[in-house]
Amino acid sequence: MDAVDWLGHNSFPYWESDKNNTIENAPDLFTSALDQTREVASRSSNACGKGKEVWVTETGWPHAGKSEGAAVASVENARLYWTGVGCDLFQTSLNVFWYILLDSNADQVNNGIEFGLTKNSDVSQPVFNLSCSSLPDSSGEECNR
Repeated sequence: MDAVDWLGHNSFPYWESDKNNTIENAPDLFTSALDQTREVASRSSNACGKGKEVWVTETGWPHAGKSEGAAVASVENARLYWTGVGCDLFQTSLNVFWYILLDSNADQVNNGIEFGLTKNSDVSQPVFNLSCSSLPDSSGEECNR
């Protein structure tokens, strides 16, 4: 782990069909998985002498498609996941990458599974309201994280 500067965390409670992956449980499933990655990251130091940073490299919830275990793909559930997981993440100093602005995975799209925050090529029209109540000031030194 000394060869890396940070660890990426890729987590989709929607796909965790071996668990009770309802939208209500999704934030806890996500947080539990993220905490496990943080635990591993804390065992190795970065250049600032702290545990390695963890970046959320992918997460999201589909707004259309088939159910996966107890998870239901719907616009409302995608919005709930955005506000219950995404908005909380955006209020931290974590680097976060959301899956996905515009669906491009042909296999998923052909199977009717749509994660895109926007539809078609009009990225100015989100599928649901992307507002978060407040976002922090992200200025500061790298080692203050």
